[in-house]
Amino acid sequence: MFNTQARRSERIFGLRPETLNDIVALTIFLVGLLLFLSLATQTSQGNLIGRLGELVYQVLSFVFGVYVAYVPVLLILGWGVSFWSGRRWRHVPARVAGLFLTMVWVCAILALPYAEADFAKENGFRVGGAIGNFLVHRECLNLKGTFGPVGCWILFLGGLIISLLVAADVQLRPMFVRLWSGLRQLHPSRFFAGRAERPSMFERVSASLGLEATGEEEPVER
Repeated sequence: MFNTQARRSERIFGLRPETLNDIVALTIFLVGLLLFLSLATQTSQGNLIGRLGELVYQVLSFVFGVYVAYVPVLLILGWGVSFWSGRRWRHVPARVAGLFLTMVWVCAILALPYAEADFAKENGFRVGGAIGNFLVHRECLNLKGTFGPVGCWILFLGGLIISLLVAADVQLRPMFVRLWSGLRQLHPSRFFAGRAERPSMFERVSASLGLEATGEEEPVER
């Protein structure tokens, strides 16, 4: 599939596929860099990228909040790097959907402390953004009032885990097995039991010298 697209691009643009790949990767990376600087350099005195940077900051921070707004920008930068290295993502639509849902759940979690806030009198709207406040605020869907604080944490964390599994395309059970094995190795009783099973330094040195474990040398025949 990629070979067919490469030959088609070579016929259309008259460039080698490698050159086109570098051009596309550099373009994606530059767009991501402009977006990142637009978010990172916003101050009361202005923006390093100018009015375009201010517009990008206002839109992204309004929709996703000032923290989650960095996620799509970092993904664009990562996409440019992976494109330049020649890597291709599998199941792109499912992964993009998983990443978007991950951002939604994080926005909702960040907006939970401001579910009862009056944004006309206090700040906090741009912490969870429009998405997070739409889900939890008392004047919108009011999920915090419906499920309660504990129910919202269970719902949002569960959705976040599922979204991450979809985005990363990994299985949960092997991760828990490895985590449980690591925790068992850290248990004090297992740690000391493992040390007890190991031979002492004297025993190891004696074995390497061909001596008995008692430390007494064998008699030498004269």
